[in-house]
Amino acid sequence: MRLNSGWMSGSIQKTLKRIFTIAVLATGHAAHLVPDLACPRPVMAVFQSVEPSPRVQWALDKPTQTAVWQEFWPRPAHVTLGQMLTRLFWNPARNEALFVVSCAERIALGYTVHSVDAINARICNDLRDRNIETKGLMLRFRLVFVSRSINGWSEDIVFQSTPMSADGSAKA
Repeated sequence: MRLNSGWMSGSIQKTLKRIFTIAVLATGHAAHLVPDLACPRPVMAVFQSVEPSPRVQWALDKPTQTAVWQEFWPRPAHVTLGQMLTRLFWNPARNEALFVVSCAERIALGYTVHSVDAINARICNDLRDRNIETKGLMLRFRLVFVSRSINGWSEDIVFQSTPMSADGSAKA
C-alpha cells in the first residue's frame, strides 16, 4: 500500500504503513486506526438518499390525437471499446443528458419553471437537429419512474408538462 501524502516524511509514512499492516492482520480492517490525512476514506454522507432517476419521455401530436411517447435521448444498447475510451475524455452529449436528468429530478421533488423550460428547450433543439417536422404540432414531456414488478416492468408517471408549440414559441 502506498500512502498518498506529500507533506509526510518517509519515516512517518513507513510507521503508518506498519501500523496499518499490523491492524489489518489483527482485525481484518483498520480504517479507524490510521489518521484521515494519511489514508482518506470516502465520505458517504454526500447523498441524502439513493433513488432511481426519472426517465424523460416526449410526445409530439395534435391536441385531438392520442400521444405516442418516446424516450428522450435513450442510452445506446451497445458501445464499442473505442467509443468507451473516447467517452472517458470527451462526451458532451452525456453531460447534456445528465443535466436533463438533474432537471427531471428537481421537477420530481417539486415543480420548478426553470427545469421545465430547460427540458422543453432541449427537446425542441433535438427535434430541430433531427429535422423532425413540428409545424402545427404540440410538444409535451413527462417524467416516468420505471420499476420491476411481479408482472414485469411498471411505469409510474410523476409529472406531465402542459402542451406547448413544438417550435417553442408559445404555450397552448
